Amino acid sequence: PPPAVTGWTPRHPQLGEYNECVICVTEQPAVQMIYSDCDALYCLTCWTEYLSTQVKDGATDIACPAPGCSRLFDDQVLRSFLPQADLQRLQHFRTEGFVSASNSMIP
Repeated sequence: PPPAVTGWTPRHPQLGEYNECVICVTEQPAVQMIYSDCDALYCLTCWTEYLSTQVKDGATDIACPAPGCSRLFDDQVLRSFLPQADLQRLQHFRTEGFVSASNSMIP
């Protein structure tokens, strides 16, 4: 099972034996689901793929993909689920964005 993270857990008291993933809309066993604070449920495959895709696309802040939710995932969540290469890429994009913003402030 995935690591437990504040606001994210592989189990939730309201989960049934099988639950629907918000992203792929398929029924998955509860042990393969991630439950969020906004009550969205994700299968581990969609969850990790979503995070990795966001990083590969250059996102520096990653928001919950659930309809109507704008919650941003904190770094603790990202560190718990992203592979090291994606974490390094994320840090690169963040640093690049900071340097770019700083340079635009110089007269």
